[in-house]
Amino acid sequence: MHFLNEFLSNLITSETFKASKPLISFLSIIDRMQFERKMRELSSYIPSQYVEEIRTLDWKLLISCDDEQNEKYYLNIINYFKLQDQLLGD
Repeated sequence: MHFLNEFLSNLITSETFKASKPLISFLSIIDRMQFERKMRELSSYIPSQYVEEIRTLDWKLLISCDDEQNEKYYLNIINYFKLQDQLLGD
């Protein structure tokens, strides 16, 4: 029981998970058939191949699960745009 409690506690700390359509459906849809239809609809979802269409709650794009690696990618992108700005002029 302790591990289940810990698992649920960790889940509610994730804003992305709390805003996920499957969880909202699970908590709000009372009718079982309607819930199953919604789950089939969500499981057939094909993510977009375009980066611009991938959104998170904090508007960050997760390139990998490693936060340190994400930060490194982000800093590289920032540096790239700074250099571009310098080369092309203001």
